[in-house]
Formats: sequence, C-alpha cells, structure tokens
Amino acid sequence: MTVGNTKFIDSSNYMPMRLSDLPKAFGLQDTSGKGIFPHLFNRKEHQAYIGPIPSARYYSPEQMKPEEREHFIKWHDDMTQSGFIFDFQREIVKYCRNDVDILRRACLAFRKIFLERGSVCPFVECTTIASTCMKVFRRNFLRGKEIGVIPVGGYRYRDNHSRKTVQWLVWMERELNQRISHAGRGREFRIAGTPVDGYYETDLENETQRYVLQFHGCFWHGCPSCFRINRERKLSSSTDHGDTIDARYERTLAATWRLRRRGYLVMEKWECDFDREIRENNEMRDFLENAQIIKNSPLDPRDAFFGGRTGNIATRCDVAGTEKIRYIDVCSLYPYVLKTGAFPIGHPKIYIGEECSELIGVFPDFDFNSLEGLIRCKVLPPLDLFHPVLPYRVRGKLCSRCVGVVAKRSRKLSVLTVSPIVNSRIPGYPVNFAKPSRKVIACRK
Repeated sequence: MTVGNTKFIDSSNYMPMRLSDLPKAFGLQDTSGKGIFPHLFNRKEHQAYIGPIPSARYYSPEQMKPEEREHFIKWHDDMTQSGFIFDFQREIVKYCRNDVDILRRACLAFRKIFLERGSVCPFVECTTIASTCMKVFRRNFLRGKEIGVIPVGGYRYRDNHSRKTVQWLVWMERELNQRISHAGRGREFRIAGTPVDGYYETDLENETQRYVLQFHGCFWHGCPSCFRINRERKLSSSTDHGDTIDARYERTLAATWRLRRRGYLVMEKWECDFDREIRENNEMRDFLENAQIIKNSPLDPRDAFFGGRTGNIATRCDVAGTEKIRYIDVCSLYPYVLKTGAFPIGHPKIYIGEECSELIGVFPDFDFNSLEGLIRCKVLPPLDLFHPVLPYRVRGKLCSRCVGVVAKRSRKLSVLTVSPIVNSRIPGYPVNFAKPSRKVIACRK
C-alpha cells in the first residue's frame, strides 16, 4: 500500500516468522513477550465486557503448539483462580500496543544488523529478505568483472534460432545436396532486412532460383494441429502483450505470402511434424546425432541443471508381519553447494571438437583432472549400477537401447555435465568412459 511518498510493506517480507517469535530471535530485552488475547471473544456484544476472564475456548488452544498450549492452560487456570477481572477495552488496547512495540523493536534490530554488517538499509533499498541479502552480496562481496553477460544468441551464434531449426536445415542439406545459409553456419540470410531460417540458390539456364526454408515452432507460430481450441484467447505471458495463437498463425501465413510474392520458393516445416519424423526415421535420427555441426553447437548452461531427483528402491513392496515401509527425504545439497562449491567468473574459454585434445590429450587416454567447467560428452552407462549418478532427460517413452543388452555404441548417451562428476571416476563406469566434444572453463572457488 502506498500513501503519498510512504510505502507500507508487510514485515513478513523480511522476517518470515510469527510475531511471538521475534523477541527471542532478536534478543529483545525488557519485554514480557507477545500477550495472549481471546480473538474469538472479539464480537460486537462483548466490546463493553467487564468480568471474569473468558473461557479458554475463545483463545483457540487447539491451534497452539503443544508447549504453547500447555503454557496457556496453566496461565488461564492461574488467572481464573486469582479472580482476575477482564476489561475488554483495556485488554485489547494493551494487546495491540504490545504487538506494535514488539514489531517496532524487532524491525529496528533487524535494520541495525544489516546496516552494521552489510551497509544496507533493508527498508529503504529492498522489498524482501532475498533482495536484501543480494544487495549485501553485491555491495560487499561481488568483485568487478566477475559476472559475464552472455552475448545475445550465445558466443558463437549471432542470430536467434532454435536447435531443432538447425537440425532440420542440416538434414535438408543432406536431402537436397545443397549448402544452406543458416544460423549453424554463421548469420541467417536476410531478405529486406528480415532474417529467414534457411536460404540457398540454384543456377538454371536463364535465371537463378532462390529458395527459402522456414521452420515454424508450434507455439510461436500458432500451429493449427497442436492448438485447435482457444485460439482467440489472449496469452498470459508477460512477453506476449495480449497476443493470441490465431494472431501468430496469421502473421506466419502473411510472412510466407510476402516471400512468395517476391519470387522465392518457400519450404516450410512445423515443429510437431519434425518431432514425429525424427522419432520414426532411424536414419534421420542417427545422421543428426553424428552431424558435426550439431555436435559442436553452443552449450546451453541450463541443460546442465536438473531439479530434485527421487529414486524409489522398489516399485512394489508387500508388507509382512511387523515390517514397515519408510520414506527417506535427503536434505537439499543446494545451500551446501552455494557455500562450498566453485562459481564461474568472467567469460569462458571455449574448446570445440579436436581443440579439446590440447587440454585432455587424445582418446582413450583422456585426463580431466586439470579442468573445471562444463563438458559435453558421450557416456557409456554401466549395466550393474543400481543407483543413477549422471542425470539424463529422455523425451518420450523409455527406448529399448537404454535397457536392452545391445552393442555398446548403441547404449552411449550424450550428456552435458560438470567436470567434477567426470573427474570422480564413478564406480561402475569404464575408466575411459567419456569422449568430450566441447568444454567451457572459467571458475573461481
């Protein structure tokens, strides 16, 4: 709530705890603590009440913690036996003043801690405890030129593109036996200032035939097959500005029409059709998995991030006798990693393909001990490893090559991981299990 130049922010944004816990948390002295008040007794007919202390049920003891409830019952019994006279108006004013005093003193103590130790006023410069901690870090601990801002489009590709677009265009190069200009080879070709996904020319007897290849992501271009209903509904994303699926589809049709009107032959491919083809066409999938231009595409650091993982030891267990099924929750490693792990600083030095041999040698005598960073490599999973170690995302159903006893070459999986995992020589994995294709190195412990 903002009134004039004053903005009121809930204190729970900074101190996410109950008001009754604040005195102990901040070591407040000369305070009797948060009082006890019968909130259920606060009704219109009781505003002028003066008499014996209200019944315990008006204090909602069932909502108290065991220790708190035990303390309350003893307090209420003592007040009842002593013949305490409860003046509603006096008690509610006393209770509210005490609450305000505790919150005021706690906020001052909270502010003093951050001013003395971090030179940050949380109430003036920040709006939450998270933003306050980040402000302290940036002001006191972050050094200059440590956080590298990744260029738009990455370090190698200058134009916005999708991996699937490049995959399709590389496949079309093979099918058409033509060299196509696309983001995987440099900058996208531009027609009247507008980039197109792919472009190539063929020389005929009397003219040059110009071809444009366009890959349409289903969501971004309003695929009529994937989005059959609610096409006029406005999209809720903050970047869409009230856009609709139908509007995107109409813009796609208009762009294709303009290209054809200029004399270009346009070939189009929808994302859903490409996904189906790559699932069903083994030759296509194998070709793209081994295409160098795909293998050496830029790394996306987010691909190395994986959320919390769970592992059930058994999918079914029949309990017999006094046996019990137990659930074990492992404490998060996130705070530990933030405190003790290494963080990348500045901009990375990138090694692609054969360049990696300068750092780790050649296959099969790879040495990863001198590296810290991201590694894209192929891994041969062991057949006798019970608990998974390397995370791997599988699109669609589990494939037979992952579970069947087949050739080693067919079981190799491409993963993006961090060097400490590769350096650890995971038990069960072959000593020379990783073949690197690209590395990014830049860390500070």
